[in-house]
Amino acid sequence: MDSNALPTDRFHRRQFLKSLSATLAVSALPWNQSVWAESAPTSDQFGKLLPTRPLGRSGVPVTTLCVGGGHVISDMDEAGAEQAIDQAMESGIRFFDTAESYGKGASEERYGRYLCPKYREAIYLMTKTRARTAKEAEEHLEGSLSRMKTDVIDLWQIHDITSPEDVDERLDNGVLDFMLKAQAAGKVKQLGFTGHTHPAAFTHMIKRLDARGTPLAAAQMPINVVDPHYLSFLVNVLPVLVDKGYGVLAMKTLAYGQLLGKQTSWKKDRRAPQKPVVGEMISLEEALGFAWSLPIASLVSGMTNPAEIKQNAGICRSYPDLDDTARTQLIEKVADQGGPMVEFYKAASA
Repeated sequence: MDSNALPTDRFHRRQFLKSLSATLAVSALPWNQSVWAESAPTSDQFGKLLPTRPLGRSGVPVTTLCVGGGHVISDMDEAGAEQAIDQAMESGIRFFDTAESYGKGASEERYGRYLCPKYREAIYLMTKTRARTAKEAEEHLEGSLSRMKTDVIDLWQIHDITSPEDVDERLDNGVLDFMLKAQAAGKVKQLGFTGHTHPAAFTHMIKRLDARGTPLAAAQMPINVVDPHYLSFLVNVLPVLVDKGYGVLAMKTLAYGQLLGKQTSWKKDRRAPQKPVVGEMISLEEALGFAWSLPIASLVSGMTNPAEIKQNAGICRSYPDLDDTARTQLIEKVADQGGPMVEFYKAASA
């Protein structure tokens, strides 16, 4: 699929949804909760879990809501971070995201203080690296393990790929080679990659991985109701990932707060939010349910306080069951909201 041939009209969006439905019909992955529920874990020593899905071909169960670790440092003080982590566990979340770059390691340090010492054996722990070289990747891994006070990372991801050239630089400089060595040594269980800039970076990464015969376990990317209207990851990447057995992790499901009409972005001095999409045009339940109705393993949510964690976990247990028709209606309802003013984190060239 050509990542530069981005569907923009109603016909192509409808064709995308039909294509996605066909992909799901032939997929061997039990992503659908009704299929997965028979063997999925439902509780542990800390209480009842949120629904789980398999992380792609790995088959590892993860809760369908994941705590976004960037906000554990950017929106919370020490007491708030501890309360948020405890609330997440109480709410049934067992999947926690962070990255070595979040707060220059501060997010990982908070996990090392409030998450891992109490809950490590019950959670699925993910962190990420922006390393450009194998040496830097090694330094990042050792730092992450130390800061989080753990001997192993469940999912370690190449963080924020932005273009085909960016992908080539990291792979040619041995970043993935070192990650595979770390996996073989037992320091990392699964590997993946993330990005939000342009779908061409993803299609090129998949091409490079296929060429070397090393498909990874997971890929994390923007998934939201306005995505099909601008540089779409849903159109250009999701069906390919599902077909190849990746565990897809949704992020930017509220477009970093833009769909709420909030200036919460790191470019807030340059991008003013439009009218709230969520609240005026669609409900929060529909916005989150849209992502969960797709073949994702989990939704990584940048929840900013314990109340939001409790709220989103509640929606996760009872989100609306959206079929192809309902998804199409939501996509078309917000068609005039698509574009760089909302999805400011995307770039028109890659």
